[in-house]
Formats: sequence, C-alpha cells, structure tokens
Amino acid sequence: MVNSNAESEVINNVAGSPKILIAISSSGDSPFLEIEQMAQSVTFGKTDNPNVKIIWVEGDPNLARKFRFRALNWLVGLIHKNIYGPNFQVSATRGRVRFRVNLKPLLDKLYDPQHSRNGFSRALSKIVGDPRPVTVSSNGRRVRLGLPNSYFLVPIRDVEKFRYLASLQFDYVLSTTSTCYVDVSKLVTVVSQLPRRGVYAGPKMKLGCPFVPGNHTLMSRDVAQTIVELSDFMRFDVPNDVGIGQLVQDFGVANLMDIHTENVEASFVRLNELSPNWRSTYLFRCRAEAKTLNSGPVIQSMLRLHQLLGSNQIRA
Repeated sequence: MVNSNAESEVINNVAGSPKILIAISSSGDSPFLEIEQMAQSVTFGKTDNPNVKIIWVEGDPNLARKFRFRALNWLVGLIHKNIYGPNFQVSATRGRVRFRVNLKPLLDKLYDPQHSRNGFSRALSKIVGDPRPVTVSSNGRRVRLGLPNSYFLVPIRDVEKFRYLASLQFDYVLSTTSTCYVDVSKLVTVVSQLPRRGVYAGPKMKLGCPFVPGNHTLMSRDVAQTIVELSDFMRFDVPNDVGIGQLVQDFGVANLMDIHTENVEASFVRLNELSPNWRSTYLFRCRAEAKTLNSGPVIQSMLRLHQLLGSNQIRA
C-alpha cells in the first residue's frame, strides 16, 4: 500500500495522530443534498475524532442555470464523449451518413507541459472568468465555490476546491463524493501508517494515464499543495480525476498507491455479502443506480452499512 520511494516519516500532531480532512464533493442540489443530510451527516459525519474534519464542497446551482455556463457545459460534455470514442467512424441512420473524427490527437497537441502549453484549458478558463468569492456555512462544514455545479465543468471547479483546501489545516486529505461512506476509524488507522510525503492513493485506474477516481482520492498535504501550484496545467478536456492523474504523472509528483474501494449494492443486507477486502477498507461506495436519480436507495444502503459496521466493531 505504501510508496516505497516516499519518505517514511509520519506526521504527528500534538495529540499523536495526523490531521485528516475529508472533503466531500457535492452538487449542492437534489438528490445528493438529501443523501448528505439524511445519511452522511448522521453517520460518519458525526465523528467525534478531534483530528478529523469533514466538509462538503459544492458548486453553485444558480450559476449553472446561466446561458454561458450551460453552453460551456454542453461543449465540454461533447468533447469528453468524443475523445473516448473511436478515432474515425462512419455511421448511417435513416439514410443519413455521419462522419465522426476523434478530437483527442488535436487536443493533445494543445497540451505540452514541457513547453508550458495548455491551450484548450487556458482558453476555457478565460471564458469562465474569475470565480466568485467562496461562501462558508454550517459552522465551516459547508463550502460553496463561486463556480457553477455543472457536471462537465468539474475540472475547473476542482482547481478552485484545492485552492480553498490549501487554506485549511490538514496532513492528509481524502476527496470523496455524496454516495460514499467513510469508516473514519479505519481511515485513521490506514493514514497513520502512510509516509509523510508523496501520498497519492486510491483504486488504481488507467485512461490514457494512471489515476485514482474522484470518489476516492487520498493525498498528503504536499501533493495537494503541488496540485494547486500546477493548476495552470490542469487539463479541462478530460474528467477531473484523469486530469489530476495527468499532472501527477507528467510532473513526477508522486507514485500512485493502490487502495481498495468497496462497492455496496442496493440489495446489500449483511456484511458477508461484501468482498473479502471489506475488513481493511475505509471507503464504501453506496451506488444504487448507474446514474443517481433517487436518494432513497442510497440513504437506506448507507444507514444499513453504518449500523452493521457499528455492530461488528462492538462484537470485535
């Protein structure tokens, strides 16, 4: 689990444990708000560990309704769908012939970190403009970024999120999402065994470059700070987690550590239905639908998981 090339020293605060920040990315809208309020907040969100802080970071739904951002979201969405398709395709539908050319080779030419080139992303940033001020509520636990919550503009929002996180005190940050449950005690145990620097961890994936998904990204503070410093090179023409993985790879920020995520099905009722890895896992993804449209199944699954994990710890 631990990167052998990273420093082995572990950060300890006065109380003897590293400070951990759990940053949950939220749409700031339904159905995810209901999941956060009725499941996350009343389960692991109530942790009394003084070295763990939990915040929800959301985009602004009101900005997303503006024509400019709706148009940009549509444009970036088309690009994301295009670049992961075939390089060239001809299709015929109802007598119409359609030609499709993959844009990725062109977009790749606009990105060259060795020569400080990131054409598409910088142009998109100029169109988006400067973000509005960040607003904080719920005693510092809810953060609204001054950018739209538009789905395909997440990479731009992620840059602003990391800038905000840099203003907070933590030794490690776990970025996750509204449909995930965090076993805080296991997270503390895992983090206490990690090296001081160079931690970029989560379930290893590859899509052009190695990366870890946005619902499970664990970083040491130095890596998170480096992401901020390199944000001018963040690619907005790929999903946000892939863009971070690209930065980590291209600038040699860290070696990726592979850490398991346990997927929890909506029909789940007993712990023995999970994979054998669940006992060493701190992050559980409770996803009931391919695209989450209803909060109820996720809430029920998360509450059931919390109850079963609590009962298991008591028996142990």
